[in-house]
Amino acid sequence: MLLSGPSAADAAQRDALVTSARRFGIAWSAQRAFRLSNDPRERDQANLSLLTGGVDYDVVVVADADGEFARGVPYVTLLPRPVVGASGLGAQAWHWAWERNGGPQLNRRFMRAAGRPMTGYDWAAWVAVKAIAESVARRPRAGFAGQAQALAAGQVVVDGFKGPPLSFRRWDRQLRQPVLLAHPDGVVGMAPVEGVLHPKNNLDTLGADEADTACRAPSA
Repeated sequence: MLLSGPSAADAAQRDALVTSARRFGIAWSAQRAFRLSNDPRERDQANLSLLTGGVDYDVVVVADADGEFARGVPYVTLLPRPVVGASGLGAQAWHWAWERNGGPQLNRRFMRAAGRPMTGYDWAAWVAVKAIAESVARRPRAGFAGQAQALAAGQVVVDGFKGPPLSFRRWDRQLRQPVLLAHPDGVVGMAPVEGVLHPKNNLDTLGADEADTACRAPSA
């Protein structure tokens, strides 16, 4: 079951979820809209017993960009089902509880430096700087243009402390990376999950593949 809110950001999340479900052959039992409002006439649009009733489902997926509605969904659905998306189990770039591939060492170093746990935003900034440094180290005489081109063409790989080597997609320059599946207190798993394969790079099963997107990086 998919629950989605009324904002443009909610709609963007909903569209991404619907596209991903279609790509992996996942069927929706129902798609329903919620609305948080002070208007008593719209109270039923936030009633989880009504929103999650009348149909069977394996999981409740919530598209809620600001998370205000989503935080109240776990343990309140009419059927006892897991909640994913904007609350419950979510896809995250990094998590303070990641315990493999050097994650504890990276988390400890960041905690000592910043005095707080590392977040996905922190990890993104760290791996961006690391990618530039890796490009310079591997091609020290190529100059800025050559180093940037090698990075954008996926010719430079980076250890992101998440297992497989990371690289940039040639067509849109998006970073290929595994995604942690986590709740606030721990990591449950990692995507791509076992058995999801790709003819060239399994990380390209995440997001839109080259043939599925019109997004193209500008030519240098």
